Amino acid sequence: QYLIKNPNDINSYDCIIKEIVEESEAIVTFGSLSSIIDLCGDDAIKHVEEWNKMFNANNAIGVYNFTNWPYSEEVKTKLNEIMNAVIRVGGIGERVILGQYYGILKADWLEKAKGNLMFKIAEPGGVKAFIPKVLVTGPFNAGKSTFVRSLSTRSVSVDRMGTTVALDKGHIEYEDITADIFGTPGQERFDPILKFIANEAMGVFLIIDSTKPESFPRAKSMLEKTRAKGLPLIVVANKQDIKNALSIEEIREKMKLPESIEIVPTDSVKKKGIFEAFEILIKKIERSDEGF
Repeated sequence: QYLIKNPNDINSYDCIIKEIVEESEAIVTFGSLSSIIDLCGDDAIKHVEEWNKMFNANNAIGVYNFTNWPYSEEVKTKLNEIMNAVIRVGGIGERVILGQYYGILKADWLEKAKGNLMFKIAEPGGVKAFIPKVLVTGPFNAGKSTFVRSLSTRSVSVDRMGTTVALDKGHIEYEDITADIFGTPGQERFDPILKFIANEAMGVFLIIDSTKPESFPRAKSMLEKTRAKGLPLIVVANKQDIKNALSIEEIREKMKLPESIEIVPTDSVKKKGIFEAFEILIKKIERSDEGF
């Protein structure tokens, strides 16, 4: 329906874009702004600025796909200035993680930029942030398997005599985020598994039994193993529904945890507090530069 007759003439784009936005409140997608600049020269940026004004005046939206290289810093800075929002998309292949990420560099409706997050294209659902590996660890019988099951859309656990002896594996679909979580056994003989997963994880839940302070030294030891990796982490104070459960302040004091480590009270059986803990960890991952 709409045809750019001369791709080398930026004025040809002006006419077509004006025609589109005056007909309807359109979403105009530019498959390659880079190609337009290559064909028409850097002066095309001035026209892009005018197109944006046209979109705003006609309740239309312009979406530009731009390859960030090999353009000068002047070109990239100017494009950044004339856009309402800039989202960076790229690929990663570090820490045995392969995939694509996006990061919001600027947006008029946000006070500050958001960190990078991996993403998946869900059908249905569209673009969803994706956390490929979250570690769930903690002492024996702290409630890790219950936490994984309660948090997950679907999960699987390998048990022997009611005790997890391998891994809990769960998949979460929560609002606009998907994540895979892995729970490790609490016994010391399985610490090599803890270290292995921590090497590849993007965040950590440390699950503790709020009624068993005698297990806190073991929990602290596991915490230090994951903190050595520099991972975003949350301490999940589980079993808060039980009468003799310690308060968050008591747990912090007994474990000698700094205020920078958040402790979230939960009851995994009744699913109280678990999604709040998930949201907090995701925000920490967003703010972290780890792995990206």
